[in-house]
Amino acid sequence: MSIFHDGSTLQSQYGIAVQVVDKGGNVIPYRTGDTQPDSVTMTFAGIIDPNEVAAIIINNVEVPLAK
Repeated sequence: MSIFHDGSTLQSQYGIAVQVVDKGGNVIPYRTGDTQPDSVTMTFAGIIDPNEVAAIIINNVEVPLAK
């Protein structure tokens, strides 16, 4: 389970929850996501500027991305 910045939660039937966070701390919205026991695939609602991605949160563990 992963917790959004607005307090809501995301759960995955496979136990993998992923969020992508921008430099402002906002979760970047995605249209669809598919989780398998060993992989995650996400389709975002729009084009993402990779320079704006600050972190990826996997099962509530934030992994900061360095440029």
